[in-house]
Amino acid sequence: MNLATSHRKTAVVILAVIKGTPSIHFCDTRLSGADNNLWMPVNTTGITLSPVAEKIERSHIHAAIEQIMTINNVAHNVVHVEEIKREKGYLDYRVTYNEIA
Repeated sequence: MNLATSHRKTAVVILAVIKGTPSIHFCDTRLSGADNNLWMPVNTTGITLSPVAEKIERSHIHAAIEQIMTINNVAHNVVHVEEIKREKGYLDYRVTYNEIA
């Protein structure tokens, strides 16, 4: 990675079940969609979301978020995923990543 063209940034991501499918939504990046309502399904092996998983592998969420961000040229990589809020029906994560300049 070229540090001259990479900058560490953070974003907030929501994990929720949308129409029966575990999905994530990017709140403050261009991945939020044109109408700020884009949800992307994620493969969260081994979790039950009722209403939101008590047992969730952060590595699965990290990998899913990183894959979406890198394939869409938003990030070189995701450095850290931290749960910041847990409510009935959703989880919020703070994602730290190296931005593509």
